[in-house]
Amino acid sequence: MTTTNKPSFVMVQLTDIDRLMELFASRELMHRDASVIFALISGTDTYSGKVRLTANALANQLQITPNEARAAIARLKKQHLVRHIKDPKTGEAYYRLNPWMVRSTGSVALQTLAMREFEEA
Repeated sequence: MTTTNKPSFVMVQLTDIDRLMELFASRELMHRDASVIFALISGTDTYSGKVRLTANALANQLQITPNEARAAIARLKKQHLVRHIKDPKTGEAYYRLNPWMVRSTGSVALQTLAMREFEEA
């Protein structure tokens, strides 16, 4: 087993959790969407902020159908909570949670990149 000195956490803004609660109460987001956003948070690379999970992997993890996972992601996208990013240089595809809501522990440059990618997507 290898160990690293990398932190194993992300920071989540409480004001955004309050906003999520309001979206659930108003039914703009479904309760299932909560499990999807927490699975995305759980899958976040704590250094880069990238979420390298597919909708199928999320579905398997949460024991829901891939269509249910995709529908939840679409609702989260509509609320500006998640974006699907495709790196133009490498072609790598990944999700990125709103970096103002969920902040990685990476360098300032990586956090700035996350904000730029999120805004451009």
